[in-house]
Amino acid sequence: MSKSTAGLRALIVVSLAGLFGWSDSDAAVIDGYEQARNDRFVAEGSFIGDGFDWSGVGLSEQARWGTLVGPNAVISAGHFAPSGNISFYSENHPEAERVQRTIVSGERIAETDLWVGCLGETVPNSITTYAIATDLLTSNNFGSWTHAGGEAFVVGRSPNSHTTTQNVAVGKNTLVGFGENDVYDSGLGSDVDSLGLVYDRPEYIPGEPNPNYIEFEAHLEVGDSGAPLFAVVDGQLVLLGVNSFITETTSIASHVSYVGNQANTIHSLSEECAATVPEPEMVFPLLWLGVLPILRRRRIRLNRCQSARWTIRCAIAAKPESPSHARFDVPLPACLATSARNSAS
Repeated sequence: MSKSTAGLRALIVVSLAGLFGWSDSDAAVIDGYEQARNDRFVAEGSFIGDGFDWSGVGLSEQARWGTLVGPNAVISAGHFAPSGNISFYSENHPEAERVQRTIVSGERIAETDLWVGCLGETVPNSITTYAIATDLLTSNNFGSWTHAGGEAFVVGRSPNSHTTTQNVAVGKNTLVGFGENDVYDSGLGSDVDSLGLVYDRPEYIPGEPNPNYIEFEAHLEVGDSGAPLFAVVDGQLVLLGVNSFITETTSIASHVSYVGNQANTIHSLSEECAATVPEPEMVFPLLWLGVLPILRRRRIRLNRCQSARWTIRCAIAAKPESPSHARFDVPLPACLATSARNSAS
């Protein structure tokens, strides 16, 4: 994909803004935007994404994006990676079940603008994970690619007011180009493979329809970096890439870091994330190992308890922050109650 000097200047401005912040006015630009059609979280409406599962698209408390590519692995943009807590919702409704997880680690993939992070715990079955594109693309073979010239869902921030973790709008655009091994700027990495989407207006000139225009044509803005780009394959959303930057010459182009050329690395990092979380059948033994030292320390005091019969129930929280974290539930003998509370904090 060719880049002019003017386009590079625009790119640098946008990418640096993505690195250092955005204003509340920034949002994905969707032509013909309607809240009831384009915002994911509305009480009533006809969301253009209805019929597809969006539950694996998350936002952190700092409004940074993460999309699930494994039970506890998210992918985002290297220059705008999330941290801390990230939230997912099981349904496209403001009152939907919220699933919050903590990002415990992350790794940028070489010199790309792709980043994979690990969550401290897996998500429940109500939250989906996405298959990713695996085709190896170059600027030479892009034209024969299955999705070349096809439509894709563009995800970004909504122009309307929503809570931070529900600020999701969806538009569309057409995949028209591919940039290979590009060096854009230091914040984005020196080896960016990107899909290109040009923002077309409904008319070239008044009265002459633009044949390249599609309904809800969208382009990215600052703050959209890291959000996913999806194609529909066999009725399911498949992740093609994550938003990286925009350029502007005679038209505005959105550039999305393509995941297919890094699919093996993404899968490997996702598996490494999964390896950090114990299998369910291992959780109780690990918890019990944590309990035994407490019981040994309290053996003398236990003998002084008035009650001859007592029980300790290890209560595993729905999703404990640490697999070795146990909590004692009541009833407990009076002489153990204080120490049990302390050990669970």
